Amino acid sequence: MSDFGDRAKRAVVVAGAILLCGAVVVITLAVVLTQVGGGSSHGGDPISLPPLRYTPSSLKPHQNILEEAPLAKLSQKQVNAVRDAIAPSGPAATNSVALTRVMYGTPRANGRPSRASALLCRPVKPKGTLYSDPLPVLVFFPGTRSDPRQSVANDEKIQILETKLCVYLASLRYAVVTPDYLGFGDSPPPHLYIHADTLASASRDALAAALGVMEDSRDAWNRRLFLVGYSEGGYAAMATLKLLETAHADVPVTGAAPMAGPFDLSGTFLNFVLRDRKLPRPYHIPLFLYSYNHVYHLWNRSSEIFQQPWAAHFDDWFTFERAIPTGRIPDTPSTFLREDVLVPLLVSKRGRLYEVLVANDL
Repeated sequence: MSDFGDRAKRAVVVAGAILLCGAVVVITLAVVLTQVGGGSSHGGDPISLPPLRYTPSSLKPHQNILEEAPLAKLSQKQVNAVRDAIAPSGPAATNSVALTRVMYGTPRANGRPSRASALLCRPVKPKGTLYSDPLPVLVFFPGTRSDPRQSVANDEKIQILETKLCVYLASLRYAVVTPDYLGFGDSPPPHLYIHADTLASASRDALAAALGVMEDSRDAWNRRLFLVGYSEGGYAAMATLKLLETAHADVPVTGAAPMAGPFDLSGTFLNFVLRDRKLPRPYHIPLFLYSYNHVYHLWNRSSEIFQQPWAAHFDDWFTFERAIPTGRIPDTPSTFLREDVLVPLLVSKRGRLYEVLVANDL
């Protein structure tokens, strides 16, 4: 069997082994698509495209790279220790991995330029050099985080689950890009939770910067690009796919696996999440409302949306500058949302907030 076929079998094993947010995540679905997409009657490489030693021009990679720096390097033995922690039944790592911290420029919701950070993980040859063979690129989108201090681009001790996933996938010979998103890492607050435009643009620009770093290192990209995410990461993956398909026709997207994201905000999200029921993670609701208020100016005072005393508490908790005390938030939305906010949303489907949700449907 070809090397591609072997890697596909390894990816299938990993798919059943990784847990994220309490659910089994087929995080390597995109990796499997790398090998089976297109098909081949002769074995070997199923997609015959020449490698790219340049980045698609519409991404303009060298215009947004602000800084790059080595973050860490893990030996094959160390990567296998990471694998044992997240996917013990998965295949052994086949390479050492080099982690690079990438700082890049990207616009905020108001169009003003901002700094953002991303992590680039690449396989390393046994002698310590990067691969010159063409590599597929996989963008991994982190899920919902309640602490803005969490940053994959600064995780040199490899403590965050998303960092571990990226390291392990890179050891199977993929260049893996993970954006911190605006508001995390070295980017100033706020993080605009499930805001389609900024999640997509920040992720696109992270990809562009990472491809620019690869180009500068003489790494070749084999024109296979995969987008994979779960929860907010699933939403970000879908938003980025939409942006690439509509505004960057020269960027080939081979496959995408956007999982468990709130894609239908004005429909499914409203009907399921905002009904009078207990939620396992109720902090998501004030998180997205405070995020949207930064963009759409939904209220002058939070008491226009939330009941007291929760309005005063939320003003203190949802500053986007420190960790959210998730365990202190009531698990039933009707406990903290005003009735005159819930009724227009759930019954008549009208109002400024409903229009904002429609604008962010994917």
